[in-house]
Amino acid sequence: MKNNKQASISLVKILVVSLIFIFLTGIGVMATSAKLTNVKIILGNDYEMHVLTGNKKVEDILKEKNVELAEDETVTPGLDEEIRDNKTIVISKVSDKITVKTADGEVISSDTPIKVSTTESKEQAKTTKTSEEVLSSYDQIVEKIIIEEETIPFETVTKEVGDSTGTQKETVLQEGEDGIKQIKYKVKYQNNVEIEKTKIEETITKEMVPMIKQIKTTAVVNRSAQTRTSSTSEEPAARAVTGTVADYQEYARQRCEDYGWSDGDFNNLVKLWNRESGWNVTAYNKSSGAYGIPQALPGSKMSSAGSDWRTSYETQIEWGLSYIAGRYGTPTGAWNHSQRTGWY
Repeated sequence: MKNNKQASISLVKILVVSLIFIFLTGIGVMATSAKLTNVKIILGNDYEMHVLTGNKKVEDILKEKNVELAEDETVTPGLDEEIRDNKTIVISKVSDKITVKTADGEVISSDTPIKVSTTESKEQAKTTKTSEEVLSSYDQIVEKIIIEEETIPFETVTKEVGDSTGTQKETVLQEGEDGIKQIKYKVKYQNNVEIEKTKIEETITKEMVPMIKQIKTTAVVNRSAQTRTSSTSEEPAARAVTGTVADYQEYARQRCEDYGWSDGDFNNLVKLWNRESGWNVTAYNKSSGAYGIPQALPGSKMSSAGSDWRTSYETQIEWGLSYIAGRYGTPTGAWNHSQRTGWY
């Protein structure tokens, strides 16, 4: 009798242990077979993140992925709700309206009523969109970086030589070539349609080469008038010039300071006009007709700064700095252009 009782107790223990083992094994199977879902979270700045989660409740998913709502943000579906069939969570500002265009062209926003009032008909109720339908019709915004290439049309520079009246002859001194630049844009697309385009940077890959033309005018005069014409021609006779190159450069330095330019700008001005004229007040280029320290072309342009432009270094420098400021901004800009093209 005692042996039978002990055998019964042993059998009960075996059954209990077996049940516990089966229970624990079932839990393990359930845990390992938990289904992971790919959920799309649309953040308030229109960026998206795709996450894998075993949770269904919106609040649990956000906590799991360390996504916190700001005080002025709301979430659809709500924190206490489960994700919908579209597996999408949208975070937006409380004051913002989520505007979505559906496939049938209807525009729905976050303030579109989801619940139907008792006064609405059944037909109206059918057309009212739920929050799930709003999310399912949301079109993903895609950002891309694109690079476009544009042509830089070449400029035409005309150099006039001689008097304003008489026989003219045009000569092309340098053929022009178009330049090329690349422009990088950030483009946003929605439903494969461009909705925003922002320029990021611009790079010149090929410098533009200007066309340089020379128009030479030969005056037709008789012998009696030839002496008078030679005294007013573009190429001046030797005249009294005062000062030294050091005087000219010191005057130019003071005027550069008045323009607010740096010492580097002044140093580049010295190099520029060393190349152009050697700071010679009466320097004259017979082939082009350029004249003076800044090599104005034609030299008579400098008359806008003073009638003594032929012999006054102050007048020539005033005109030259004004020209540089208007066309290149600074002497450094003019020097850089001269380095690339051989002229300024």
